[in-house]
Amino acid sequence: MCPFVLFFHGCISMSGIILLSIIAVWFYVVNKVSQLCVRKVQKGYREKVVYVVVFSLLFMAPVADEVVGGGQFWYWCQSKAVSVFDEKAAYGKTVYLKSAEVEELSNTILPTSMQNWIYADSESKQIILNYIDLNSKGGWLSRWVNFNNSSKPYIFSGFCSGDENGYLFLNLNIHKLEDKNINMEYEK
Repeated sequence: MCPFVLFFHGCISMSGIILLSIIAVWFYVVNKVSQLCVRKVQKGYREKVVYVVVFSLLFMAPVADEVVGGGQFWYWCQSKAVSVFDEKAAYGKTVYLKSAEVEELSNTILPTSMQNWIYADSESKQIILNYIDLNSKGGWLSRWVNFNNSSKPYIFSGFCSGDENGYLFLNLNIHKLEDKNINMEYEK
């Protein structure tokens, strides 16, 4: 049992405490630097506006690459994370995984990989469906801190799929053969 159970309705991990500590220290530093930046600005409304702008920019600086990279990732999800199948041909089929190639995308702000899942009919060996998953790592801060050996983004999920919520297999009643059930003849 975690000693924090009385205060929190669960256990706080050490990495969570470290993250909260980092955020608190960063908040303090940004506040002090923002105050230094506005000390020569005329008192009143202008000082408050400049302070808010400077504070906001400085506070977001460590995750600025995730802000921009998140927008780029969203675009990639809309254009690349798709599924290709013929509903009539795919419905009720038994399929096996033919390939699941991974490609690292170039020209992305954040390290992003694209995995193309291709499934073939277990009888005819023809491709029945394929879909693409996209995975993105976080920005420099996420990769540097690496909480729990995970460098996921802090401000967006970092994952999207052409088979969102398992639509392809559940709604089309498609059955996947497990590796142990796949005969050698089904492999490439």
